[in-house]
Amino acid sequence: MKPVFSASLVASLFASLFVTTVGASADDAVGPRLDAMRALSQPALAERLSATSPEDLIVLGREGVRRLGTYRARLLKQERVDGKLLPAQTMEVIVQTAPRAQRLDYVEGPKAGRHVIWTEKRPTEMLVREAGILGITSLWIDLSGRLAHGDSNHNVTELGFGPLLDLVSSDLRKGSAQGGLARKNEGFDGSGCFWMEYTAPPGAKGLYAQRTRLCVDAKLGLPVKIEVHDAHGFLEKYEYTNIRPNQKVDATLFEKL
Repeated sequence: MKPVFSASLVASLFASLFVTTVGASADDAVGPRLDAMRALSQPALAERLSATSPEDLIVLGREGVRRLGTYRARLLKQERVDGKLLPAQTMEVIVQTAPRAQRLDYVEGPKAGRHVIWTEKRPTEMLVREAGILGITSLWIDLSGRLAHGDSNHNVTELGFGPLLDLVSSDLRKGSAQGGLARKNEGFDGSGCFWMEYTAPPGAKGLYAQRTRLCVDAKLGLPVKIEVHDAHGFLEKYEYTNIRPNQKVDATLFEKL
């Protein structure tokens, strides 16, 4: 997602081609379909997910994002940046859809104590406060600058489920034009989410990932875990847990650190 999150987890994997849901669902049947999946037993759900096309998974994911509203979550991320695999980091995130705003509070890893805010009021900058002596003051930094990408492949605007679906959708579209992505359904893991793997066709150009593993939480209709591999191997992984939808958030959380 060079494109925090353009190549900063993966970032901008389920676009005019596949239906973008903003506000109310673009298809009145999408909501009931998602509700029906939630009611299935695990064996029946595995069969349903295996038979659901990647395009339909994206549509269901858009509905899942709509239902989340403003949400909080715990995010674990690990990335290879400039050829070096960096240590994993854990953060608490708040994602607000309207007006768009995001807050990241790093709680574990080498940057524990860092805080980051981005809002659509200042779309090309983010407010950062580091831990310790470096945190004497908060600083506005350029999203495209070196400081913003020192430990991530992505811009902070690429954080969250919406941009993740955009990225997957983009790779599916590009892969389809070059022979189509190969899909392998792996099944449920211990947390109850369903893993699937997509592999780019041989010689494919312009895709973000050569191989992508996604783990879909059917209750949310969303990929809550993702592992991305490029031509050089492991690139990044993102895992969302403790997802709390429809949060009431004090506006000051997006104004100062």
